[in-house]
Amino acid sequence: MTHPEAASRTIRSTAGIVWLVVTGGVVLFLLVDVVVRGSATQALLIAPWLLLVVWFAWVFLASPRVTSDAHGVVVRNPLRTTAATWGAVVDITLRWQVTLELAEGRPVQAWALAARRQGRRPVEQPAERELELLRELRSAASPAPGTIRRTWDVPAIVALVVLLVWAGIAVALTR
Repeated sequence: MTHPEAASRTIRSTAGIVWLVVTGGVVLFLLVDVVVRGSATQALLIAPWLLLVVWFAWVFLASPRVTSDAHGVVVRNPLRTTAATWGAVVDITLRWQVTLELAEGRPVQAWALAARRQGRRPVEQPAERELELLRELRSAASPAPGTIRRTWDVPAIVALVVLLVWAGIAVALTR
């Protein structure tokens, strides 16, 4: 029996979103402070370095997620996205994070579903509940042949290149 919440589900780290908001808030405060105490030109020279921290918080903490439905699963990790239909997923395991074993032999680790270290008392991990929901969706799926598609996170890479070029220009202008 498929869990009602498992029909279509996106799983992501709440802590990652919190870190992104906190980082963005601190960077905004610092940039406003530079404009108030200095100038807009100084803020433009400092901004790429601060925005690199926000980019890092987005790509590595807030962006990773697992989206699943009756047809398959999409694992978005930093800079890489893997989409697989359930027919291509051989097994779903949990050790340090949820790992999808794919028919092609290459496992995909889901950064969004990390498990905490086991303590002396067994405590149910949130990742274990999500693992069971993913397994239920996989078992309820039709046994059609699977497909796997891997893509790069082009907007994140373009944003990184823009920030690095901007930082290079800022360095060149201050010399």
